[in-house]
Amino acid sequence: MISGTFRVPNTSWRENGGLAISGLYRYLTGDQVTLFDNSARLDNGNRAPLAPGNFNATVPSDIAQNNTHFSGRLRGAENPDFSRFDLSLRYDLPISSRYVVKLQADIFNLFDETNFANLGGTRAGTGSFLTPRSALNPRELQLGVKLEF
Repeated sequence: MISGTFRVPNTSWRENGGLAISGLYRYLTGDQVTLFDNSARLDNGNRAPLAPGNFNATVPSDIAQNNTHFSGRLRGAENPDFSRFDLSLRYDLPISSRYVVKLQADIFNLFDETNFANLGGTRAGTGSFLTPRSALNPRELQLGVKLEF
């Protein structure tokens, strides 16, 4: 995670005001998961992990996590990585020594990265195998006005 704030010089007509730009970039590697063979069970009744190799989704899909590598061990595959950049613009407008109006615009997921919640079903042979069912929020914009006194 990387974050920072930059106060733009000469953007205020009064002291302690002006434009501030803030950013936050987050990158996380995907969680480890196990891929299972839907048709095979172990002696204890649990599903057996798939053999090592690269696997594709059972059903064709434009969001399928095809060519997913699995080592054959528990937690031997990886969910998709997470990448997101948030940007905040704030303008502090001092009205008097006691009152300040703050205008703010926040843009979440500025580059509109698609971040899937997971890689999809983990049981080979099912319709959801390696096809994500949900994604995290797309780009969002939030506007705000605050009066401090």
